Amino acid sequence: MNKGLLRSLSSNPLPDKSMLPALNFVKKHSTVFSLISIIAIGAAVYFNSLGGEFIWDDHLLIRENIYLESWANLPEIFSKGITSGAGVIEGSFYRPLQIFSYLLNYSLWGLNPGGYHLTNVLLHVLAAISVYWLARLLFSDKILAFLSAVFFVAWPVHTEAVTYISGRADSLVALFTLLCLIYYIRTSGIESVKVYFLIIAGYLCALLSKENSLIFPAVILLYHYAFSKKISVSKISLIFAVSIIYAFARFTIFKEFMPVVEAKGSFLERIPGFFAAITGYTRLLFFPLDLHMEHGNKLFSLFDPMVVVGILITLLLSGIAFIFKKRNKIIFFGIGWFFLMLLPTANIYRVNSSYMMEHWLYLPSVGFFFILSAGLAFLLRKKNFQLVGIVIAVALVLSYSLMTIKQNDYWRDEITFYERTLEFKPANPKLYFNLGLAYEREGRKRDAIAAYAAALEINPDYFLAHNNLAVAYYEEKKYSLAIKHCDRALALGYPVHPGFVERLKPYRQN
Repeated sequence: MNKGLLRSLSSNPLPDKSMLPALNFVKKHSTVFSLISIIAIGAAVYFNSLGGEFIWDDHLLIRENIYLESWANLPEIFSKGITSGAGVIEGSFYRPLQIFSYLLNYSLWGLNPGGYHLTNVLLHVLAAISVYWLARLLFSDKILAFLSAVFFVAWPVHTEAVTYISGRADSLVALFTLLCLIYYIRTSGIESVKVYFLIIAGYLCALLSKENSLIFPAVILLYHYAFSKKISVSKISLIFAVSIIYAFARFTIFKEFMPVVEAKGSFLERIPGFFAAITGYTRLLFFPLDLHMEHGNKLFSLFDPMVVVGILITLLLSGIAFIFKKRNKIIFFGIGWFFLMLLPTANIYRVNSSYMMEHWLYLPSVGFFFILSAGLAFLLRKKNFQLVGIVIAVALVLSYSLMTIKQNDYWRDEITFYERTLEFKPANPKLYFNLGLAYEREGRKRDAIAAYAAALEINPDYFLAHNNLAVAYYEEKKYSLAIKHCDRALALGYPVHPGFVERLKPYRQN
């Protein structure tokens, strides 16, 4: 990128009169250039994800989901939890737009995972364009907006939300949240039924995509406070009313305010985990390396080094935000956005079995990219530092892009995914069990048996592993071992198929 091209992204006047005609043309079309660049980079870094298989929850949400087979199932999709179509009742996970999007995919591509991956990439690119649009509205800075969107679309941590098909809820909720905020800002001062309807419709779409969009009213208040904008009582009242109605429905229909999955400890015991996560997320923001699923279901002591560092980071960023509240709205808003968007997944209210997950950074990262891009935009406008700014920006985009392309391989197939994840979390029995299933689908029976046995070494009461080992040993004609594991599964309360129990009877000793 040359200096003329970079200057064309700026709203500053150009001093070189002889170059004005050509550069003015680029400047005039800088939005088009930005959008084409965002789309091109998004397509380039995620192109190799299109050949990926269904992995982990993809089987439950897509392959085994009977609701996708007919549009007549729309009432069930919008009234039940996301796993109900596979016969698993976990009503607290209510994300009907995610399942509806899979219904659309199934109608077009059946069970070809390539079509689902393509949709994920398109949604991610649209979310990046929304980041660009929002930054233009908030800061009136084309360079900042362009860099924010490019960093967002290329950042490798987002592969957990983009390359993983079941991570689609993150891009959906981000897209609707960003669009809703953009429309809210653009219609500032306009009071009409149409405006109210579109704002509420956008917010409802966000809520039906993922529960963390409940933080949206707080984001609106952050916007008004950061930019000293007058609040529309009618608009904000409507938004809060929708939030209350949604929360009430969650409590009454699904019995949970947010999804709950095997989270450990009490409210007070989980608080240190939030600060440990802050440390982990900060590391990922600056050094997005060693990316993987399953960071662990664990509790932290208040004096754990990760917790202490997380508390210090939180205090430091909070202090910086309020010091710069009047002097630099970008810093204040960016830090505020980061923490607000993290709150719904802080696990203070139990939402998951892991104290942190990489895809939880999907929306919070926008605040970080606003601040990073503002710093680079400052350098690019300083004649003596333009080259430094160019080098840093290009280096970041290239490194992010290469890491994303490489990280897509992590999600290429199930065996690769589980084997690599076990390198980071070798004591996770669920990973070994799922690896065993993947081996079985590939016809690797003995490897499957070894994986199930490894799961039982970690958790001897893992009844699913006992059941699958019983079946595997029966097929290997090792009947005594099949009987042993079948009986253990039954003793643990697992409903082993009656037909299988009958097949084992002739091999039991009297």
